[in-house]
Amino acid sequence: KELERGPVVENYRIQKATRIIQEKYSRSELQDQWARGAALCVHHIFPKQEFPEISAYLENLIKLTVQQHMEKAHPNHNTRQIDKNYQLDCLLSKSQSIEKSINLGEFLYSINDFLCVIKIGLNANYPNNLTFDKIRSKLIEDWSLTA
Repeated sequence: KELERGPVVENYRIQKATRIIQEKYSRSELQDQWARGAALCVHHIFPKQEFPEISAYLENLIKLTVQQHMEKAHPNHNTRQIDKNYQLDCLLSKSQSIEKSINLGEFLYSINDFLCVIKIGLNANYPNNLTFDKIRSKLIEDWSLTA
């Protein structure tokens, strides 16, 4: 019985996190040329199949339009494929959403949870004392080294 509860509880946590992001943002969190239209999709920046341990983190979820989600984040509507450059765009935009929320005094996000998402998703060592500006700079620097 205990083994059966694991996936059920985890699916509930993911659905709850997805619903929170869905309700918080009426527009896409990533304002680019594909952000026109309704933002209907909540996208896992690091895919839940590959990174189940961070799949329910709000810091790993970003609100996107259908076009952003199915053409940019997942090129050619292939949800098993991730556009790595767009993944960076999502991380940078999410960092801004998180920073804005924290500065407004909301208790929705945590910079430490965002760093946890990055560390696990990128298998990278980011110090815990980074500011959002330093996180963004390090993300850009790390992406340029892997390109």
